[in-house]
Amino acid sequence: MLNTLVFAAPLLHAKNHSSDTDSGQSCHDSIGSVFNDCLDPTWQEVTASHDSVKWQVVELNDPRANVIDIEFGAHEGQQFSIEAGALSDPNTPHTWLDLSAFRYGKLVFDVRVLNFSNNINGFEVSLGCGKDCKSAPIDVTPNTLDQWQTVSVGIEDLIAQGLEITQIQTAFEFNPIDGEQEGVHVQLDNIRFEAPIPEPMSLVAL
Repeated sequence: MLNTLVFAAPLLHAKNHSSDTDSGQSCHDSIGSVFNDCLDPTWQEVTASHDSVKWQVVELNDPRANVIDIEFGAHEGQQFSIEAGALSDPNTPHTWLDLSAFRYGKLVFDVRVLNFSNNINGFEVSLGCGKDCKSAPIDVTPNTLDQWQTVSVGIEDLIAQGLEITQIQTAFEFNPIDGEQEGVHVQLDNIRFEAPIPEPMSLVAL
């Protein structure tokens, strides 16, 4: 598996948080944004591949505000994902997002590990592009407990690993390495696509 992550310096340490009943509620619309305090309306659903994945949006008592909080169980093959959904355009079913404007950009997100449990090989990140289409996973290995770190993955690397950039269905897929997932607890924030000169994303037929 290709490993192209880049870590920035640890970010502001997060304080105690409380549950937010608006899990995954969408809010502002910003070019390239996936989740920043809330789910950008470009993306329609947050899903977990198995009910042993427990996730919610929680509010932190610091400037970071809302983040995604995920706890993984013992079941193998667990995944957390943010998707456009098959009805991303209700007038044109089975359409996905064209992210060509970000071809030379990056997928960037902040991650904070609250409990590594038995995880020593880290996590995998990938993007999906409709039926039977996704990038091979990129390895992500946070090295610090209880501190925010920024991860940056090159979109060109994902394309080289099988991603069709004009047909993006899943903006973000995140999972611990199989066999090391039980008890892993992470938080995610500021998930976004960045490009030198981003342009509005458009829908294209699959």
